[in-house]
Amino acid sequence: KFQKAEGKVTKFVYLLPEGRSILEIARNYKQALAKAKIPIIAEYSGRKLGSPYRINKALGAPTNGKGICHVQSVPPEEQIYIAAQKPGQVTVALYFLVCKSGRTPMGRLVVTIVDAAKMEGGLVQADAAALAAELEASGHASVYGIEFDFDSAVIKPESKPVLDEVAKLLGMKPQLRLFVVGHTDGQGKVDYNMKLSQERARSVVKALAADYKVSPARLVGYGVGPLAPKASNKSEDGKAQNRRVELVEM
Repeated sequence: KFQKAEGKVTKFVYLLPEGRSILEIARNYKQALAKAKIPIIAEYSGRKLGSPYRINKALGAPTNGKGICHVQSVPPEEQIYIAAQKPGQVTVALYFLVCKSGRTPMGRLVVTIVDAAKMEGGLVQADAAALAAELEASGHASVYGIEFDFDSAVIKPESKPVLDEVAKLLGMKPQLRLFVVGHTDGQGKVDYNMKLSQERARSVVKALAADYKVSPARLVGYGVGPLAPKASNKSEDGKAQNRRVELVEM
């Protein structure tokens, strides 16, 4: 069972030292959580965990064999998952596993920290009137809150309130025609991000046409990847500002 946690997300993937079992390191982390007074809410090991691919994907970790390891080859017995949480403050997910894709087994640890206290506000502009005003003033408007599955152009269901407002904007201005432009942060290869941002922009166009009956002639989707940032990609806040959909008046 997966439970969503909202806040500023930080992720680490660690290569564990040789000669140390994942059980030993997991116990040290449990002591650190206890010292920080972050209660453990779930702890599993062995076959109960199921597919390592599914767990890695849920944690937003690499699943293609280039990041953590070739997860398909990981024995289910050599996994430990720990979740700890202070409600409304912080959630910590720890996923320990042993990779046996090479000659020497290697331990890995995926740490995901969700800090609710540092959740960035002011990015979601789910308001048709505000979008209209921004378009009138500058010819373009940034839209935050249209979320996609990890490494995918599939729009998440929680994006509906934002799409509702974009559709409302188009209803308010029946002559308005828009470029829907996908943007990414600076992580990853440029060519890949250009392709992904284009696919995501076209997914937004398709959703507006299919679910809100907006004429496809009024919308064209393009992707510019990381080529037009709003802020520096050197900080997490900057990256969050750069991951967006932009509406540009034709």
